[in-house]
Amino acid sequence: MKTYQFEEITFWLSFIAYLLCRIAEVSDFVTKGLMFIVISFGISAIYFAFKEIKKRK
Repeated sequence: MKTYQFEEITFWLSFIAYLLCRIAEVSDFVTKGLMFIVISFGISAIYFAFKEIKKRK
């Protein structure tokens, strides 16, 4: 199992929540908050993936 799997799962779940929020036309405040969370989880997942790849080399 990948050590960064938690970050990857949280990214995809928050991305799905963001898309559902856009489809349901929820308020802009909630949508922008979820967009910030998606971006931060995406950056975190990429960081930990690269960290794991460097550790394996």
